Amino acid sequence: MPMASVQPDSECLPVFNPFPSRSDHAMNALRIAIIDDDPHVRTGLGNTLDALGHRADGFDSATTFRDGANPCDYDAILLDFFMPGLNGLDLLRHFADTGVDTPVIMINAGADGEVGHQAHELGSVQWLPKPVRQIPLIEALNRSQEIRAARRSAGMASDDIGAAEISRLEQITTAEWKVLRLLVKDLSSKAIARELGISDRTVHSHRESIYHKLDTRSTVRMYRLLCAAGRCA
Repeated sequence: MPMASVQPDSECLPVFNPFPSRSDHAMNALRIAIIDDDPHVRTGLGNTLDALGHRADGFDSATTFRDGANPCDYDAILLDFFMPGLNGLDLLRHFADTGVDTPVIMINAGADGEVGHQAHELGSVQWLPKPVRQIPLIEALNRSQEIRAARRSAGMASDDIGAAEISRLEQITTAEWKVLRLLVKDLSSKAIARELGISDRTVHSHRESIYHKLDTRSTVRMYRLLCAAGRCA
């Protein structure tokens, strides 16, 4: 019998479940796409999500999802990286090019830091290693919905940002763009340093420069600015 793709956490302490069961609050259920070429992973994740009160649809390849599904129909997408043909990063690029704002959580075993960095650059909200554990999965889904709500709120509020403020983005250097894209995801300086493979001091320097150039220290305002410029995907 194949091993389940989702494992319970080793600690047996009571844990608050932010996703009530279907019998408690059905309206809190999410619709989630699972894109993975391994049927055992799709089945394991699907069973776990179903037990948490969500609806899961499985897709055996990135191409199948791209050609036959509408990402806007989903509250979150669990996306494998290593797949035959179109891989996870290819699909993320497609989402970025077409303006898809559905949160994507990457799942994979043994991927290197560079792949994770590229996924973040393309808009992935988190990376979960396989086998996926239940509590990190719940936390990732929680975070994905917070980010989704912030994206939509920012999009609705972006009309108060004028052309002069948007033009400030032209001052941002390539290195600062990498920091800015992680900064608006509420990552700490240490987390950004790890993602980009640079020192905390360098991150701090880039952050201060970004604050000065954009004339704000609010990450919410920065995200609204990116959305107004069409770069918040």
